Amino acid sequence: MKILSIIGSPRVDGNTRFLAGKFAEGAMSAGASVEEVILQKVKVGPCIDCDRCNQDGVCKLDDDFGSIVDKMKACDGVLLATPVYCCGVTAQMKAFIDRSNSLMHPFCESGMEGKPAAFIVCAGYPPPETGNIEVNHKARLETMLGILKEMKALEANVTARYLIDTTKPFDPTADTLKTLYRFCVFLRMQALGLMEAVSLGHNKDAVKDRQAEIERAISLGVMFTNMARLIKDKMLV
Repeated sequence: MKILSIIGSPRVDGNTRFLAGKFAEGAMSAGASVEEVILQKVKVGPCIDCDRCNQDGVCKLDDDFGSIVDKMKACDGVLLATPVYCCGVTAQMKAFIDRSNSLMHPFCESGMEGKPAAFIVCAGYPPPETGNIEVNHKARLETMLGILKEMKALEANVTARYLIDTTKPFDPTADTLKTLYRFCVFLRMQALGLMEAVSLGHNKDAVKDRQAEIERAISLGVMFTNMARLIKDKMLV
């Protein structure tokens, strides 16, 4: 089992990468190997709308984007991890998503059809519903765990859609999750799991003291690996 972890935070030693590392710990404990791609450390320029990918579905810009796509196609599952910047994904993650337009053309296969994906999103502020971090975390965690517990073969996409789209509006964390989810839909991937860590402030090490988030990230890695294995073995579709 090979899992590719794509990290969109420009702060390479911050909360997002830390939780992605805990996800990787869980995945490796379940028998997977995990390769990390830190978008801040590679060269992925923005889409320039040259429209050349309309010819054959291949981006013509010469940078590291193509090698990352090759890794995505070769792996058995993908983790997308990003903090919330200005109500959405980071510039690094957005550039990567925009460049992936070359894989979204209806006349060609993306190479990621059916491949499972998971999301980790970190935010410095609390969600807007109550402002109470403990209440919101408990409610969201119970919702997520309840849905994932009942997840079966064809329910993966419905699960992700239900969990994300029923979040109240004007929630930047939810909007960020929606962006990642829609990206996977465009590539015809399956969204199998997600987690968010909020109220982290501007402290890049804040999540290291949050045992609940650490355990959730590890559990997500284990669950995701086991689900991805079933998909690879064609026991799930």
